[in-house]
Amino acid sequence: VRLHLKNLIRHLYILDDKSLKLESVILLQAMVRGSNMLIAPYVTQILQPLMTLINDQSPTVVSVSLSTIAELAFASPDSVKGYLDDLLFRLIRALNDTSSNIQRDIAVAAIGKLVPALTMVTEEPYTKYPGLFDGLVRAIRNDDESYSTLRYEAIKTVGLLGIVNSNVYDIHLSKFRQTDSINDDNEETVEMENLENPDFDIVTVDK
Repeated sequence: VRLHLKNLIRHLYILDDKSLKLESVILLQAMVRGSNMLIAPYVTQILQPLMTLINDQSPTVVSVSLSTIAELAFASPDSVKGYLDDLLFRLIRALNDTSSNIQRDIAVAAIGKLVPALTMVTEEPYTKYPGLFDGLVRAIRNDDESYSTLRYEAIKTVGLLGIVNSNVYDIHLSKFRQTDSINDDNEETVEMENLENPDFDIVTVDK
């Protein structure tokens, strides 16, 4: 097992082929998941190449790498603590990326697994990492059926992170109200434009 792990880590450093690199990351992830806490002594060695891969040009490689790092965080929270700022920056960006449901699913699940490491941070997570609370709430508020898994993971992650600071909540609430106000204004503008448009027909129903 040690030899296989060593070879996988070496491959992550030297491989340029995207498919082979992805295959190595997936195999490494499977090994991490299968080993559970037994992987703890090797977390630091595994983390180093994975942290370079979160900047990879392939979104799939980045996603699997982030997911694997989250698995490592679950096995050894203390080992990941020094990488939290970089990880959360990437995960929050993925969480707020509405163009990729897969990225958001992975981000939410990964953040949930990082909670044990986040509890070691003296500063409240929602305060320290702007965009975290907004992203999670946005995921929860999405009522599209195709987002049910994302919504479930977001609810679970919010529960794991615990109580939100009142200041963070007030800021989010203010943003939420501003967004609603802008949306209402846009709707009113569209309605006025339609009414002013001579080609716009108003259909009436005779009673």
